[in-house]
Amino acid sequence: MASVSPVLANTNRQWRDGKLAEVSQDPLRFYEVSRSLFFEEFHEQFEGSERCRLAMSALMDRYRIRESRVLSLGPGKCQQEYFLSERGNQLLLVDIDELGVIEPALRRIVGQTRPDEARITYAIGDGRRLSEYGNQPFDVFVSFGFTPDEFHRHTQQQRAAASDEHEWGWPLGASTFSPIVLDVLRQLPDDGLFVSLSYLGGPDPAAALAYLPSMQTTLAGLGMTLLEVYALKTSPGVHLVVAGKGPDAVRRIPVGGRPLEIIHPRSGVGSEAVLIHSVLAAEPRQAADQGAAGIPREILAAIGWEGERVGPATCFYEGDGLPEVRALLSAGIDVGLLGQEQSDVPFRFFTEGGGLSFLDREQAVGAGGCDLLWLSSVPRDDGARREVAARLAAGEILPRGVFAEQTHQLLAHLKVGGCVLVSGHAALEVNHCPGFRAQLAAEFGVHGIVLEDLYVLAIATGIFLAVGRKASEPRKNDVIARIYPRAEDTTAIPVGP
Repeated sequence: MASVSPVLANTNRQWRDGKLAEVSQDPLRFYEVSRSLFFEEFHEQFEGSERCRLAMSALMDRYRIRESRVLSLGPGKCQQEYFLSERGNQLLLVDIDELGVIEPALRRIVGQTRPDEARITYAIGDGRRLSEYGNQPFDVFVSFGFTPDEFHRHTQQQRAAASDEHEWGWPLGASTFSPIVLDVLRQLPDDGLFVSLSYLGGPDPAAALAYLPSMQTTLAGLGMTLLEVYALKTSPGVHLVVAGKGPDAVRRIPVGGRPLEIIHPRSGVGSEAVLIHSVLAAEPRQAADQGAAGIPREILAAIGWEGERVGPATCFYEGDGLPEVRALLSAGIDVGLLGQEQSDVPFRFFTEGGGLSFLDREQAVGAGGCDLLWLSSVPRDDGARREVAARLAAGEILPRGVFAEQTHQLLAHLKVGGCVLVSGHAALEVNHCPGFRAQLAAEFGVHGIVLEDLYVLAIATGIFLAVGRKASEPRKNDVIARIYPRAEDTTAIPVGP
């Protein structure tokens, strides 16, 4: 994953904060200048113009950006905005001119601009003050490598990496855009379009589980729809985001149109793009499950919870297996993640995927039950099993033992017809201990749950997976061939009655 050097990020951030603090006290300085003279001044300095032309032409064609009023924050010398202007779009450009090279040229050009010339509007100053100028309408907002957004992503990634949220790839509930971009998006009118391209790199949109759902939540709060996301094939942290505002935003994308092939025309490591998400797609584009990462989907398919399953479903999940959560969401199942206090903001996993929310066990008990309960190596239950392992090995049936009391409260709220998956450590060889299976079946039975299948890991038979269902008769499930993705050998062995 591409990232900003922490040293470079910290140094530049301090310098830029000082610059922003200085210019934010001043009003924006607007210059209406000759389009041709401005681009003669700067565009000739840009190498790779033909590749940029191809990228920008494809972008404008796909999202119908023509004869629009386009706002660009932090455009600098406007290498990409030049091609927007060529298509008849009116440009409103806002930049702090951090190197002090833009405004001197604007002052010179404004005196050479004839009244009958096509013009662009360039404002020097802090874009956070743009809302003070209500007479500057726009219907397309673009940001190509906008510095505040780049540093926002970098800072949030650092925050996630240093916390218990590192496996999510993004802090749960955090906005995916900087405050200045959010402010501009609030001003974007209905039918408006937002295009954001990361240059420095950020989370890999296909791998960071919480990133795109958080982005969808951020945009939905502004009345917007995440339309498409592309990533650079050679460096997926570099990605293009396209979103629309209003109820008809999806009309921006032509059905059957050609996806983008180039998103970063200035990249030195290749420009080929991969479509990660499209609102038109029936399924999210994710990195394909490979090796052990595909085990959770195999388990869901074996018990009839993927593929041909019809209708919405709600799952309560407790554990630390992020691949399991990803598999549930990809199957369109709404997931309540238990024991997570990082966020109370629910979000959806892609348009066609399930929703993800965060609950404590008390909230789950009061939520009216679930269709699927997945308990994955829950520490309190593994601890309970260790305490009674010797008694179970001796064939003793106990009132409680396989599950802690809090887990029994969750089992009691499984809906009729619902399924429960339990994995964990038994602290004994399950396949050589009939008392464990009997105890598991008895504790399930208290809640009207039938034990359907029991498996152990071939190389460590104290690790097990149990399948139960709240039904009068057990269902014949497909055989589960693999369990426990962390193991070097994931082969599963069924344990009969």
